[in-house]
Amino acid sequence: MTNASTNPLKKNLLSYLLLSLGGLFYSYQFVVRSSPNMLTDELTATFSVDITKLGNFASYYYIAYAVSLIPLGLLMDKYRPQLLFAAGSVLCSISCFIFAYTSNFQIACFSRLLFGAGASCGFLGTVKIGTLYLPPKHLSKVVAIAMIFGTIGGTLSQTPLEFLINTIGWRETFISLGFAGVILGALFVGFSSYSPRQDFHEFQDFDVKQNLKTVLSSTHAWSVAIYSMLMYMPIIIIGDFIGASFLERLYHIAESEAGKMITAMFIGIGVGSPCFSILSDKIQSRRLPMLLGTLLCLTSYSLIIYTNNFPIWAMYILFFTSGFFFGGKTLGYATIVEYMPPNLSGLAVGFCNTLVMGGGAIGTRLTGYLIDLRNSDSFSQNIMKSYSFDDIKFALNMIPICI
Repeated sequence: MTNASTNPLKKNLLSYLLLSLGGLFYSYQFVVRSSPNMLTDELTATFSVDITKLGNFASYYYIAYAVSLIPLGLLMDKYRPQLLFAAGSVLCSISCFIFAYTSNFQIACFSRLLFGAGASCGFLGTVKIGTLYLPPKHLSKVVAIAMIFGTIGGTLSQTPLEFLINTIGWRETFISLGFAGVILGALFVGFSSYSPRQDFHEFQDFDVKQNLKTVLSSTHAWSVAIYSMLMYMPIIIIGDFIGASFLERLYHIAESEAGKMITAMFIGIGVGSPCFSILSDKIQSRRLPMLLGTLLCLTSYSLIIYTNNFPIWAMYILFFTSGFFFGGKTLGYATIVEYMPPNLSGLAVGFCNTLVMGGGAIGTRLTGYLIDLRNSDSFSQNIMKSYSFDDIKFALNMIPICI
């Protein structure tokens, strides 16, 4: 693939193929990450745990993801992301196989931890590919493309994943996901010799302490990271963890139907992210679209949580709009990368995502704890059946507070 440097058209095509491959990995990890939302009853019954422990299980992904990001960001700034993607794919594959074959809850938690470490390449690596292989003017579009792939993963993690689980079983589903990780790893190895757009050697010698100091001492980086963490909380709590159970109890519908509503949120993100990117580039401002998206996102989620007499078709629209306006949040990544020196793009995005996923670890645990706090029923093997709509709604109060 090194001959592509003599042919600009071929090089651009390969760059976008590599970017798409990074996005495909991000989509893949999204499916596994969000699986507890479609497996709530199955996992509580299989491992005989309550919702608090299930929340802890879900949080291990975010803990490993968050802890891995800053070291990974440093590595992304030094080595080609394809190699790190290949290693991440292997970790994800191994974790899926472990989870598929275990009946021990502690081992299941370990597999979730392992998957979070491997999955941390997803968004960070995709953005890093964009900064290395594409012109800087395309940065906000790169972030939007990554979010579109995330939307595809989020969509697949709802009704399609539920269908696959019902068809072949949840253990067999994770075995299939394990093999998918192996294939992705092989594809990244195939791209490992492809050279970046810019002189890669200028990134080889860098001062780790100085780079960390530059990012961690930046008030701009901290403000964008905290903003991103709080805005992402609804996606984690509703999209990844408890949204399907909330809708099942509100409308007395099947889990697959609830998954379709949550899919509307992810589709909204896929549509909203490029729209906010185009708007931001057109008016040459990041802050105004981010503020607009925040206010309208808050409105949408407040209506979802507190107005519970909407017809189902209206709830589909609200989930779509909540995702669409969430698209303004994606500009935060472009902002932090543009603010930092080019050779720190991996570290900058890694730092931002550390806070985002650290918030996810807290959010899932706190959600499970709040549901159990309000619920007075004693433990039963299929514990989710005893949680009421009001129990879950009580925990969801934290979403408008975050936004």
